[in-house]
Amino acid sequence: MELNKLVCDAGILGAGGAGFPTHVKINCKAEFVLANGAECEPLLRVDQQVMQYFAADVVRGIRAVKEFTGAKRAVICLKEHYHAAVAALQEVLKDADDVELHLLQGYYPAGDEQQIVYEVTGRVVPTGGLPLDVGAVVCNVSTLTNIAAALDGKKVTEKYVTVGGAVKNPVTLRVPVGISLQERMDAAGGPTCDCKYIIGGPCMGRHAGHPGDEDDRRPAGHPEGSPPAGAEVSEAQSAAHHVGLLPVLHVHADVPAQRARPECAAA
Repeated sequence: MELNKLVCDAGILGAGGAGFPTHVKINCKAEFVLANGAECEPLLRVDQQVMQYFAADVVRGIRAVKEFTGAKRAVICLKEHYHAAVAALQEVLKDADDVELHLLQGYYPAGDEQQIVYEVTGRVVPTGGLPLDVGAVVCNVSTLTNIAAALDGKKVTEKYVTVGGAVKNPVTLRVPVGISLQERMDAAGGPTCDCKYIIGGPCMGRHAGHPGDEDDRRPAGHPEGSPPAGAEVSEAQSAAHHVGLLPVLHVHADVPAQRARPECAAA
């Protein structure tokens, strides 16, 4: 089966924020395939930890997209201070010449896909345009791990999320798709103050309903828990699965938990 059909059947949407159907994005010819691992938002750690712990899957996913699109270059883009992630990827790629690393400086918004396209290719995405307009396809690193899983016949039923900010135990979790905000907050030990809840990070996120509200159980095709208006969500991504919370990746193992504002908790 062709890659775009495998990806469609697996229910993969872009994990970087827009929730665009990945099988549509990769169904093209391109010169560059870029992996976006440069998380913009403070407090969130999903991308860098996915690259650290699942570097081989990221590389496998980008290789598959490179082959399918006929791209000349495959480049994994991440911030230079993601030391553990850089080391993990360098180890996987030590004997390879088909996938490159591009290290970005730690400025905001380094993770914007148009900025990444310019950094790597020197080309400017036109106003209102797409990276493909200048020959590039950009995929989030978690999207690429989902593509690697699809090659093994696995569908998207779980995702990784960071719960950080004003919570007792900032943590990155593997959770079932459709998990409620309340369950995510409980897994992080609960808030440390009377908080406002933000889905997606303090800079570009949105206020969420209070944990426990009837509508706080949100489909998780979108990396921050809810797809944008009009986005299609596959059956695999909209169903809540009875899978226990698995706190597999603890946030800030070597960095103190950041708190942009004491009254905010980001998930």
